[in-house]
Amino acid sequence: MKSGVVSAIKSKLLSGESRVRPVLFGPFRGLRFDLNLQYQAQVYFGLWERETYGVIQRATQTAEWFVDIGAGQGELCTLFAKLQAVQRIIAIEPSEIAMASLRANLSHNNIRLSRVETLTKFVGTKVGAAEYIVTSLGLTMRSVD
Repeated sequence: MKSGVVSAIKSKLLSGESRVRPVLFGPFRGLRFDLNLQYQAQVYFGLWERETYGVIQRATQTAEWFVDIGAGQGELCTLFAKLQAVQRIIAIEPSEIAMASLRANLSHNNIRLSRVETLTKFVGTKVGAAEYIVTSLGLTMRSVD
């Protein structure tokens, strides 16, 4: 099925309203995130990045610290912040917009903002600086060196 058709169906069936909703299934079940179902239905239904769930489940049982590079809206940070055995959590995310969502999602789950150290930075294999632009089409980055 072409993505245009899927998008049309989703726009008719799912709310385009962004609001705080509990995740229904998967390792994030019960956690509350600000979601727009037209774009984030996979998170809501517990289907987002399913191939990682086994690793996530094992990590939740043994982790003492957690670093999330490319933390996005903080789904993983929120999950690990709920675990008392995890002593230190660091979230690294270059987008200030995503970082604001991450902080809001921590609050929606009654997690103190001081529980997660946040860095609005890029992480990569090259030394230098870059600029990025966030649009409705995604993230564009270019070197400024």
